Amino acid sequence: MIALDAAHVPAPNEDDFDRRRLPGAYSQTIHHIRELRKERYALLLRGHPGDRFRAAQLSWFIRNSEKYAARLLAQMEQLGATAAHALPTLPSALPDQLDLFA
Repeated sequence: MIALDAAHVPAPNEDDFDRRRLPGAYSQTIHHIRELRKERYALLLRGHPGDRFRAAQLSWFIRNSEKYAARLLAQMEQLGATAAHALPTLPSALPDQLDLFA
């Protein structure tokens, strides 16, 4: 009963943890949405009744995932993390001794 009355007190480094965690979670959610859309489009092309039902389910999952991604983005903006951290970056150039095509 006491635990129900206690307010959540964040740890001192919880914001820092979220600042590092949220861009990865956002990136993973966006990837998941893309994969769900691919699966939904493939099912719609087939056109079987069961496939249309599954495509409707996937549409619901996609909509919920988009809402979750929007909440993550808002939380990232609140904490000062940027979505740029979540986007894949190009690898840095290889040193000359490792570049086979130099």
